[in-house]
Order: sequence, then structure tokens, then C-alpha cells
Amino acid sequence: MNLWHRRLLLLVLVTISEGNLNVLLIVADDLRPSLGCYGYEPLITPNIDLLASQSVVFNRTYAQQAICGPSRASFLTSRRPNTTHVYDQHTYWRKKGGNFTTLPQHFKNNGYVTFSVGKIFHPGAASGKTDDYPYSWSFPPYHPSTQQYKMAKQYKDGRRLIPSIQQYPRSVPPYHPSTQLQYKMARNIRWLRSVPPYHPSTQQYKMAKVCPGPDGKLYMNIVCPVDVTAMPEKTLPDLQSTQHALQIMHNVSRHPVQPFFLAVGYHKPHIPLKYPKEYLNLYPLDKVHLAPDPSLPSKLPLVAWNPWADLRKRDDVKMLNVSFPYGPLPKHYQLLVRQSYYAATSYMDDQVGQLLKGLEKHNLSSNTVIVFMGDHGWSLGEHQEWSKYSNFEVATRVPLIIYVPGLTNKGQNLHRKFIFDRNFINNDNYRVTNALVELVDVFPTISELSGIKVPELCPDNDSDIELCTEGTIQNTCGYCNTTRPLSVSRYRNDSMREQRTKSIRKPGYNTLPNRKYTTNTIPVDMFANERSARAIVRVVERLVHVQNCKEDVDNIYENLIDLVTDEMNEN
Repeated sequence: MNLWHRRLLLLVLVTISEGNLNVLLIVADDLRPSLGCYGYEPLITPNIDLLASQSVVFNRTYAQQAICGPSRASFLTSRRPNTTHVYDQHTYWRKKGGNFTTLPQHFKNNGYVTFSVGKIFHPGAASGKTDDYPYSWSFPPYHPSTQQYKMAKQYKDGRRLIPSIQQYPRSVPPYHPSTQLQYKMARNIRWLRSVPPYHPSTQQYKMAKVCPGPDGKLYMNIVCPVDVTAMPEKTLPDLQSTQHALQIMHNVSRHPVQPFFLAVGYHKPHIPLKYPKEYLNLYPLDKVHLAPDPSLPSKLPLVAWNPWADLRKRDDVKMLNVSFPYGPLPKHYQLLVRQSYYAATSYMDDQVGQLLKGLEKHNLSSNTVIVFMGDHGWSLGEHQEWSKYSNFEVATRVPLIIYVPGLTNKGQNLHRKFIFDRNFINNDNYRVTNALVELVDVFPTISELSGIKVPELCPDNDSDIELCTEGTIQNTCGYCNTTRPLSVSRYRNDSMREQRTKSIRKPGYNTLPNRKYTTNTIPVDMFANERSARAIVRVVERLVHVQNCKEDVDNIYENLIDLVTDEMNEN
């Protein structure tokens, strides 16, 4: 956001609320900005589009790394992967990078009660196997039948084998100093004592054989439209998360003791593409098209390629006998995967609509900031890829939509019942900004919009500083509109030079800029004919005339000169 936006937002916040605003953070998994409000006509996303019509739509937002764990650790701490030292799904930043304050932790420390529903932090080792409790959330994580009973049968002779929510203790004794005040305030509020961070129980069936095949048998497929009533527990994870979040809204509206920070993470459209089968009807297969650039780029370095192993392990893809590592998928199956990604996105959009409806039902929309975002994108056949793990535009660019009551909305309702119709949202109604934004900017922006302290900009050596931001509310580079934005991609460890001596089994790039420079990835066509580091240096030389960014470009230039020197020595 530029300085004008910043001042306007502060003015509005003063006028609309005497206290702090609530926050609803909605994070979609593997969602690229293929939405109606981003001009992608094939997608039917009426609820997100309606939210966008009353929000600011950020058209050029980029993740720091196109992998779930590193990206989420980055935007939830506002530190880049080279600071968190998280480049995979198994590293906890508090052990590897530093004891960095997270976005929900910052709100919790400023008097908010914080709730986590679904996938916010990457679960497991990447969040300390506790979803970063007790630091980030007001209550310890709760995984109903997710871990202990992961391999258990759900029913026996009609009797449930897994304890229900009601069988667990109603209160959880605090064991971290920062939770004492909240437990004291919640002592007489029964609902607050019984709503821990929540993971839907049915997420344990992610790898289960629940997808019906043409032979009547069940498989573990990528393409998986299902009858919800035939699923384990007769529901799906995102349906459970929505209902749990709505219950929290109901409770906070009845007992408004503190402002709340509610984070809801949806699993779709992350693979497997398992969703209620009725959404498939929105996308007739004869209306679905292949990716516009479906071919493997010529002379693509192997390190820049991901063989989409997570697809190959699925039963339906196994039966295709796709060659390793490049494929390609048969064209008819490319269409099926794209069709199901669209359907899963519409299913997720419907859940967003339920949340927006819940805010209005409980009179919360007038004092709640809403942030809708993705953690990174996903390739739908572009460059012959079916994954993330790259620095292609489709993997790093994400949707970011911010609603601020009294500023961005037009006095309309925030929700609309899901209508199976493509033409009821007018794209001209969207307030779109082409300002260059990174996900590390989300932390300081939400802080300021909500009326709490904005973390200061981190110094160069910030590993010992618990609270600071490597993002910014305004672009200190001045939005260099006279040239293409630039980023430097690097390998997924802490030393580019060291990486040359190691084998790379799974690429995981991240966006590594000078900290003063807000970046995005270079469009792939820019270097279509550039084949070496020397050519990249020539491109950077053409950028040096941009005076607002000269210092930053000079730094990038010096780094690239080192690479060219090394290349010449090696040759």
C-alpha cells in the first residue's frame, strides 16, 4: 500500500471504531488467482467475487516460496525464508531461525483472543507439532480423531469408537504466562473454555481410498468428486471447518469480552481434488481447455523442474503409466484435473460465502477486517507442470483481498447464496491495485488496519529480534512502474555457493530480495531467449536507469557479476 492509502486507512479506523477491529483471516491452500474477480472467466466464485467488490483486490501479490510450510512460516512471521531457515515441511522456525513473534501471537499479546480453524500453520513438525501453541493461539490445539486414531476404524457394530468433542474436558489449564489474562477473563464463559484450535477430523482420510471408480471400487485418486453422505463421518474437512468457525462467531457475538482474531484455513483446492460431486456440474468437460503454454520449456534446467511425485502416487495417475520425470499427462486427463481444480475452488468459495453470511448474521461485519489470501499458487499444466515448487508465475502469484469496514465496502451485504450462474458479478466494480505486494507485507498491514502496534522494519541482522517485519505497508522502492519488477530466486538452503556441491532432489525456490526492495518474479517470457548468467546481467544493466531503485539494482548486479565470474572460471 502506498502512503496515501496508509493515511486514509488510519483516518477511517479512527472514525469507525473506538476499540480494535476484529480480524477474519481466510487462507486457501494452493490457490492461484484464478478467480472471477481476477478476470479469470472460467472460474465460478461468486462469494469471493462479491467480497472483492467491497474490498481492495491486490493484483500482483507474490509468495516468498511456493511450498506450504515455508510460505506459511514466512507470512505468519513476516520474515523471509532465508531468515526463518524454513525451506521444507519439516523445519520449525523457532528451533532453526529464531523465536519470532507470529501474526496471531502479536494480536494475542495485544489483548485479542485468537482462534485457529483448519490449516493455518503447516501442521506437524513445521509448527512444532502443536500448531505453534502456546505462542500463537489462546488455547492448545485440538485434533479430534486425527492423530491418535488415524488408523482406527470409525464404527463397530453401530457404535462410535472415537471420542466425540463432548467427551473431552471442557477446560484446559494454561501453562504459558501470556495466556493467564485470557483464561482469567474467560473463567465464567463456558464456550471460551471449550473452543481450542481445530483441525477437522476427516482430514485423516486425505490418503484414503474413498474415490469411486468406474468399476464400482474405491481408489486414492487425484480427481475425486464424491457423494458427501458416503464419506467417513458423512462430511468433508472444509465443511467441518466452516461449521466450527460459524460456532465461534456465534459464541463471540454472545460474549464480546475481547476482540477476536479468527483464522480459517481451507484445504481446497490442494490435492487430492476431493469435493462434493455437484460442483462438477459447473464445468462441463467440453468447456474446459488445456493450459495456454502446456509444453516443457526448451533446455529447462533439471533443478527448475518438479516431477509432480505427489500426483504420481495416486491410483488414477498410476494407471496412466506416465513417463518419469517429464510426462506429459495425457490430454484428456489434463482436462479432468483442470476441471476438478475449478470445481474444488468453487466448493471452497461456497465455504467462504458461509463465513461471510455468519459475520452478518451475528452483526460482526461492521467491525471485522477480512483478509482472503492463498499461500502460493499451483501449476495446472503450464510448462508441463502439475505442482508448485517453482518460481514460475503460476506457482508464486497468489490472490490477496482485504476488506475494511467503513472504507472498502459500499453498504452491501457481504455474502450471496451460491448461484449456479456465471454472469451476475460485474468486474468493473472491483477496486484493483497493481501495487507490488509480498506476503510478508500482510502482517504489518493487518496490524495497522486493526489498530494495534505495527512491528518495526527488521534490521539486516534480525535473528535475535522477536518482533519486527521484513515486509512493509508501503513500497519503499516507489513502485518502479517504468520497468519490470525483479526478484532473485535461490536454492532451498542457506548458501547458493554451497548448494553447487550438493545434489538437489527436490527444488524449492524462494524470492530473495534486498530487504528494502519489494519484489515479484520476472515473467518467464522475459528470459525466453536468455541462456546464461551473462544475459541476465545484461537485463539488469538495462534496469539501472530507474533511479528510484538504483541502489537495489546495483546490489543485485554485484551478486550476478559474482555468478558470471564463477561461471567463466568453471568453463
